[in-house]
Amino acid sequence: GVHSLQDGVQASQCDYPGVVAVILPVNGAVFCSGIRINGVLYLPEICGAGIDFALEDFPLMMVYGEGDKNVTIPMYSKGTYVDGVFQMTIPEPMVTDCNSEAILYNSSMTIDETTCQIAGYGGNIAELTKIYDGVLNAAPITKSTSASCCQMIYKSLNNEEQGLITDTTTPLNCVSSSASVCGMGDLGDPVYCTNTLGERVVMGLAASAPCYSGNTFVLHDLTDRSPIFKFGLST
Repeated sequence: GVHSLQDGVQASQCDYPGVVAVILPVNGAVFCSGIRINGVLYLPEICGAGIDFALEDFPLMMVYGEGDKNVTIPMYSKGTYVDGVFQMTIPEPMVTDCNSEAILYNSSMTIDETTCQIAGYGGNIAELTKIYDGVLNAAPITKSTSASCCQMIYKSLNNEEQGLITDTTTPLNCVSSSASVCGMGDLGDPVYCTNTLGERVVMGLAASAPCYSGNTFVLHDLTDRSPIFKFGLST
């Protein structure tokens, strides 16, 4: 099923640069969340695998900007994997609005770890299928304090949670939240932290879905393995 970001609160797309939703045009269901950077769509591995399968049968749609703009992803489109993250060139130019493209963290930045949040297009309660409604939800996150805990979460991905990470060298981190990623619809939710310039920059993408508020879940690390935000699986 396609579920939701449990216990999130409604947020403005203007405040979370580059966040997107991939939806099924046939019924409007949210397939995954992700980000766009320099005309490229970024999704976690599990979403990339699903997209490859879906595009053999029908096109998909990427919704972006303030939630009211979209681009069709044609059938048979292909992407690549970089450090376990699925990347696909967006096939059309995009219209500019308050929701600019995402900014990735880099080592020249200083971030305030008390500002970190996760955002995505699932609903704020768990439901069997989340139909896209343009509502972005967000929730605060904290770093996992235990690498051993993160290792256990990673091992559980294919047993108890919706998740898929086939390459054990993929850089990963773990975070906890008062909310919970709860299914395919919010896999790929970006994690943002604010830097000293006041910019929300992306640190990672949700890669697992424990579906219990307060639990720890795994992120694809998009910090280039920065020790500043390293508390999980990879070194």
